Amino acid sequence: KASNIAAEEVLGVLDTIETEGFIGAPQDANLASYDNRLQGTDLLIRWDRPTVEIDRLVRALTPATPARFHHRGRTVYVQQMESFLLPDPQPPGLVLDTYPHVTIAAQDGAVQIIDAFYRGLGISPWPGWRTPIRPGDQLT
Repeated sequence: KASNIAAEEVLGVLDTIETEGFIGAPQDANLASYDNRLQGTDLLIRWDRPTVEIDRLVRALTPATPARFHHRGRTVYVQQMESFLLPDPQPPGLVLDTYPHVTIAAQDGAVQIIDAFYRGLGISPWPGWRTPIRPGDQLT
């Protein structure tokens, strides 16, 4: 949506810059604010949270510091996922399906992990032959 708006407005902005020049506006430092960088447990995916919140966490942290969860003693870093609501929500953290993507229940729906990895002797895709996962497994 934002790219469509930008496409409509860009020519007008460029015309204004051409005729009036590029004029910056000073920022009032007293009104400036920022959020602290997320770290530690803030980076962990909590399956008991709403799917929209998990989706936002993954998108906000990718690619620099991916959101993560633990599976079989390894930290799994999530780079891409999709979320959807379920008419009959399942227990949070329950693995619902593994094909074509791992599907995990959350508070009000489920998430499909499209792209994830873990660090071993290098970077390995998750799930993999060293980190199998099955429907019915419970993630915390």
